[in-house]
Amino acid sequence: MSSILNEYGKDFLGKLVTLPQEKKFTLGLIYINRQSDLFILFDKMYCTNLHDVFCNYIQYGVDVITAKRSISIDMNEVYSAIPDADDYSETECAYVQNALLSIYYLFEFYITKKNDLFQQSLDMVLENVDVLSYSVNKSYDENNVFSHEVEILNDIFSKVE
Repeated sequence: MSSILNEYGKDFLGKLVTLPQEKKFTLGLIYINRQSDLFILFDKMYCTNLHDVFCNYIQYGVDVITAKRSISIDMNEVYSAIPDADDYSETECAYVQNALLSIYYLFEFYITKKNDLFQQSLDMVLENVDVLSYSVNKSYDENNVFSHEVEILNDIFSKVE
């Protein structure tokens, strides 16, 4: 999978180099949290409770940062929360799969300190933006959409730095 951030957010990625791990983690949590409504939609369609699961993981991340502690959650638990595409509609399932994978990669980044996992986490959110934009307009302007998302990331960056 190619990186949307490598293509549209090179300057943003350059700024991340000096950002401490805890602040990157905070930035990731804020950016990922924007996907909350996708879980509400999914829960309404399929009578699941994945919104609660998603919110619990976001809150867990906030608690980790607030208490300045390490992540002690079983990462297999996070991964197992990702719904199987065979059980749900392709599009709606892709939304929650990407969002939960973004949390999974963010937590793995915090545990391992591997920056490529942080970028992969953000890219999973951008994959959702891509899927959503395409579902609204199959000929959408990728440059405009992803430039706007990079602006959002830069705004979050300025608040957490």
